[in-house]
Amino acid sequence: MTIFHHHGRRGRKAIDRLHRDYHFGNGALCLKHFRRAPWLLRHFYWAARSAMRELAGGPRFDHELRLSHWPIVLMNLAGAAKFLALVLARRPDRQPQPDQETAEARAEAGAR
Repeated sequence: MTIFHHHGRRGRKAIDRLHRDYHFGNGALCLKHFRRAPWLLRHFYWAARSAMRELAGGPRFDHELRLSHWPIVLMNLAGAAKFLALVLARRPDRQPQPDQETAEARAEAGAR
């Protein structure tokens, strides 16, 4: 059985954007769960291996849509780098609100 899974995307830009964003997220996901789920890195390894094979004349990711393995590898790396940058930047923790402001906010929320 073959299933075609395009969700009505017809334009090349829409396909490229979906492809790019999906693999950007996967790169961040792999790095986030690296210690608890190292097997997720297999997907990156397979994409990198396929990209190298593609250089030697191997098959593309999707020949019909002209999608290469290289954007997968590059976006995985970009997603992992972005995740790492956010972790290293450690956004400052939210400051607890004083009790008076918290009580006022609760009263206002209850009045709605």
